[in-house]
This record gives sequence, C-alpha cells and structure tokens, in this order.
Amino acid sequence: MPAAAAPRLLPPPDELRLTLREDPQSTLPLRPSCQGQAAQTLTCRAFVLTLENASAHTIHIAGTCQPSIVVEERRPGYGWLGIGGAVSACPTREWTNTAIPPGHRVEFATRPIYPPPYDAVAPGLHTVRAKWILEGCTDLTEGADCLAPLLIVHPPDTLPPVVVQEPVTAISNEVTVTSPEIQETGPLEFSIEVAVSSGPPPNGVAGCDSNQLPTIDCVVFHYVIRNRGSIAARYTTLSCSHSGIGPEYKIEDSGWKPVPQRQWICLRNVTIQTPLPPGALVEGDFTLSSLVPGYDPALLRNAGEHRLRFWFNPSACAASPDGSFCLTEVTRRQPVVSPEVVVRTK
Repeated sequence: MPAAAAPRLLPPPDELRLTLREDPQSTLPLRPSCQGQAAQTLTCRAFVLTLENASAHTIHIAGTCQPSIVVEERRPGYGWLGIGGAVSACPTREWTNTAIPPGHRVEFATRPIYPPPYDAVAPGLHTVRAKWILEGCTDLTEGADCLAPLLIVHPPDTLPPVVVQEPVTAISNEVTVTSPEIQETGPLEFSIEVAVSSGPPPNGVAGCDSNQLPTIDCVVFHYVIRNRGSIAARYTTLSCSHSGIGPEYKIEDSGWKPVPQRQWICLRNVTIQTPLPPGALVEGDFTLSSLVPGYDPALLRNAGEHRLRFWFNPSACAASPDGSFCLTEVTRRQPVVSPEVVVRTK
C-alpha cells in the first residue's frame, strides 16, 4: 500500500508528549568500550525517555524488544543531525503491545549515542533531542484492545497488519549536556618493523618470477605496527593518499633520502581508522609501488644490495579501552622508524 494511503491509527504528535533527560545515576550496564575515562564521554552517557499519553483515549504502542528512537544534535549551519538511537538486538521479531491510558506514561532508559566515526566528540556543550517513531492504534471503545488483531500475521504475509500505517513521530524537548575534555593518561607509543616477505610476488606486476632473485619492483615487504604504550589508540589513514608509512633509501655513505612518490589520481579518498589496544599489532604486505600513495623505485632498479628503512608517521588519538572510538583529537604523533632493511635484487 502506498505510504500516502496508509491510515494514521495513533493520535497526532501534540497529544504524545516526549520528555528527554540525562540520567547520571543510571544503573544501565556499561559497554566494554565505556570503561574508565570513556564513561565520561557523550557516547557512554545514559538518558531516559518518557512518553505521556495526553489524548482522551487509551493508546496501544506496537514494538519489538527496543523502540524506534533517533537521537539528534543541533549543529550550527547544519541543523539537526542524527548522532544515535536505540539499536534493536532482538533475537526474534516478537511484537509487543504496550497500553497507555490517558494521562499515563511509559519510560525507556538507554545509552543511545553512537561512537563518533573518526574524531572525538568535541568538548563543551551539546544540544540534543530525541524522536520516538510510533506505530500502534487508539481504543475508541473503553476496555477494547485495538492492537491485538493488528498483530496477527495472515499468511502469505510475513508482517502483521499494524505495519501498514502512517507512523507518528513524537519529538522531545531539547537537552544541553556537557562533554568533558579527556586527558591522555599516558603517551601514545608505536613501533614499526619491516622485513622482506617470503611470500609470492604480487599479481599483475610484469616480469615478477618467484623462482629467481626479484627486481625492486617485485620485492614484497611485510610490516608490523605495534602499540607499545599503556593506553588504547586509533590511527588514521587515507585510502588514496596516506598509509602512514614512508620509505627511505641510502646509497653507500650518503644520507637517507625519501623514495619519490608517484603521481596519483583518486576519485574517493576514504578515511580509515585502525584500533590498537595496548600491546596489539596490525600487519600487512606491500610493494613500493602499492604502498599508498605509491612510490617510484626507479632509482633502485640497478642490481645489487639496497638499504631501506621505513618511517611510521601516525595520525592518532587516545581511544576507548577496546579502541572502538577516539577520546581525544586525532593529531600527528611522534614518528618512529624501522630498523634498516637490506634488499638484494637482480
């Protein structure tokens, strides 16, 4: 049925009063990512939503194990932007029937704000509100249960008739909450190790033969980046322009020089964040040409021994205990360099 033809079975929004408040004394369990300092962040804070029926009739709210809630923040120049919501984790889609007589209320407590995708939540004041998207019906006869027949699934349909309606969205009051500035409890410390890999040469590179000494274009390097610090971190790379790793070469007694970058074109430079809890590592393989943004090994194509080393220049933040979101701003950190790598080529 087209959305325009779907009936509205609940009272209008002005007869459904939604109140949002922060609950500092909440007993809701904290997620693993919200332990320690992370518990202070906006992402981990608890809120209570209260829905009051201000209409003259009993209403019935249909739902599953969690209501359909969206949390928004007002941002200058952008208006209201979604930053969270109640995410359903229902093992089965069993429908509930919640009756709210006139003047009565129901409450829902939640930690609804999503982790920030890249940088930390900015410290300071944040104005938020909630929306509760409601489906259900209204008892026009005292003592009736209008919702019960609407929750019966009639094969071959797979959903009950209650879903064929125009939902009503109740919008809450605005609440101002303070996000504190989180201090790093220790330095972010990284290390990088790079070695020539024993794996096969890369696909698609002409002239690479695994049965003979490779040219510099065919040498595969294996890197390991470790979090040597005592706190979790997230480091940021860009899919086209920044891997965080940069190669240098040295000829005889001359100083170290950067391997020249190739020209590159990118239609979509995607930000990628990698979590690194204390002691954790991330590893992978690359060739000089495949290491983002791509390096030109022309100066190293002569046969013989080549001396290289690799810098790791992390753009990173201190993170929640499991590394799932930033607690501090992403900034450039102290670069570290790998031990020297000697490569023999033909």
